[in-house]
Amino acid sequence: RQVSSTVRIQHPNGHDARLPVHARHTQAIVALGGGSVMDAAKAIALVGFEGNSENIVDYGMGSQTPPKGNIDVITVPTLAATGSECDYISVFTDEEHSVKVPTFMSPWPGLSLVDPALNQTVPMSYRMEGALDMISHVIEFVLNTVDRANPVIEGMNMSLIRSVIHASRDIYNGNDTPENREVLSTGSWLALNGSLSLGYN
Repeated sequence: RQVSSTVRIQHPNGHDARLPVHARHTQAIVALGGGSVMDAAKAIALVGFEGNSENIVDYGMGSQTPPKGNIDVITVPTLAATGSECDYISVFTDEEHSVKVPTFMSPWPGLSLVDPALNQTVPMSYRMEGALDMISHVIEFVLNTVDRANPVIEGMNMSLIRSVIHASRDIYNGNDTPENREVLSTGSWLALNGSLSLGYN
């Protein structure tokens, strides 16, 4: 077993992803934390697989080098926000060029354990930023498909936006109930797991 608690708060860098690469026989990686922790876990699962490049930058956006496989990933989100617990995207910092780079070659988590109670002790500012993150992802999709709107999916997207707004407002005003936390946790993974884009190319 190896535990790493050195992942930076904003976005992991190439060093974060390379830290445990020597443990090539790892069977699974458990990510307990927010988006950066989960992004780092998915990046480690990519570069830690035998035969893959040990530099996550090699799998950045635009890369034509497919990985040979990946280590299994289990995510346990402690903040409802980016939906990293259930997608195949990792965002990392390319320190050489001082830019943030996404990779779309990271593994889908094999298991996500989502417990809304884990959000309760997170600072309020982070929780509200997380809610805005969910809403922005959904609005982005709605605006990008306005010329070919699917009325069923569009209705689901608008319903999610309203639910997240109402729940986050209630939490901010002191009504931090399990029901409101569940709305945000559900909104997090719904916003980015692909279900709200069904029927689109």
